[in-house]
Amino acid sequence: MFKIFILHQRKGVSSLKDLYEKEAGPHMAEVIAEELKISVSKARRLHLNMLIYTIGIGTIFSVSTPGISAEEIYTQQETAYKAFLKQTLEPVD
Repeated sequence: MFKIFILHQRKGVSSLKDLYEKEAGPHMAEVIAEELKISVSKARRLHLNMLIYTIGIGTIFSVSTPGISAEEIYTQQETAYKAFLKQTLEPVD
């Protein structure tokens, strides 16, 4: 399943905004914002960072032989999420 999601062609994507709009549900940023008590724009930025990261780590996971354990991947994703969340919550200059 991961290979199908990660490696499928994404047509009509010429920017990260396009990628986000094609891959994220229309109200996902609002759900994240409400859950984390942050603005929708910060939620969208966090979600985009995690989307990009997940596609990248998913690519590594999908093409590695014999393969990286799912536990190791999930641990790394959690570490990335915490870093992205911390960055998202910092004031913008």
